[in-house]
Amino acid sequence: MKRLIWVLGIVCLCLASCASLGPDVNGPVEYNEVINVNGMSAVDIYTKANMWFVDAFKNADSVIQFSDKQSGTIKGKYVADMTISGYQQYLTTTTITVEARDGRCRISFTDPSFKEYLVNGYGVRMGGFNGGDKPVKAQIMADNLQVEWKSLTSSLQKSLNTVSSEW
Repeated sequence: MKRLIWVLGIVCLCLASCASLGPDVNGPVEYNEVINVNGMSAVDIYTKANMWFVDAFKNADSVIQFSDKQSGTIKGKYVADMTISGYQQYLTTTTITVEARDGRCRISFTDPSFKEYLVNGYGVRMGGFNGGDKPVKAQIMADNLQVEWKSLTSSLQKSLNTVSSEW
């Protein structure tokens, strides 16, 4: 009986790891948006955006890779978990760039990639990954990333528009 359960678990794992994510995406998987912050200097936007990166990067592997106050540019690697169809689990990585100008900034999400977690037949992670980084090509994954990116953009906009109290 134990052997049968073990074999069924392995079969489920193989089927889950081979499952298709559906149709491929047409064109590059990226997103960018300009956020208007009237009356705010590029330096103030840069400072608030830098603080936002620290708050938004919850995964220890998410890091700011480049930061230049003079050009108003901050670039980082954002890492997050994604679950599709309730059982397919992925670790996604995206490059986020924020460019500050007087009265506005642009946030860009580019170069998304993913690694598939090894999971058992019950959807529980077994540790490790099924292969290395792969570029995002499936439409369902691109759609899920777009939702995440729009949420992060909204979070940045809220952070930029928050007035900090003087202490």
